[in-house]
Parts: sequence; C-alpha cells; structure tokens
Amino acid sequence: MDLCGNVEVREQVITVQDTTRPTLMFPAGRPANVTVNCDAIPAAVIATATDNCTPVSQINMAYTQDTVRAASACVNNYQLRRTGPPPTFAVTRFRMCR
Repeated sequence: MDLCGNVEVREQVITVQDTTRPTLMFPAGRPANVTVNCDAIPAAVIATATDNCTPVSQINMAYTQDTVRAASACVNNYQLRRTGPPPTFAVTRFRMCR
C-alpha cells in the first residue's frame, strides 16, 4: 500500500500432492509365497509403515484374505491370498486327496 492507500494484490497458489507411497517394514523381511501342508499355514505377517505425509497412527495397515480354488481341484488344495497395504502374497495349502 502506498501513502494514498492504493494497493496491488498478487496471489500465489501452491498445490500440494501426496505422490509418495508409504514405506513398508516387515520384522523378518517381506513374506515369500510358500506351499505348505494343511497344518502348517503361517500366521499373517504384521507389517509397519512410515509415510512422508501421513502420521503413523493414521496409516491403514488392514489386509484381506481370500480363498481361491482351481476348477476340478481337490477341496483341500487351494490358495489363501492375503492382499492389502502389505504387499500381496499367497499361501498355497496342500493336502493329498485320496
């Protein structure tokens, strides 16, 4: 503003975008895809994460688990697919059919 009260206004727009994925950390490394017998299905691995924009307490670490059966396969042969923020991995459960 000058001495006569004249004002010139300029505006700057800053757009903020979160384009960086969270960094996942696994206690013993990312779980590998494995084939196991019926009584040896591993527990789901609990991962933690950090992010450059989101506080750790607000990062969603939920996952889903689906059972996938191949057509004409034995009922005890299937895959458990755990999917979510922790990277996808599969556990194939195997049991001989008689």
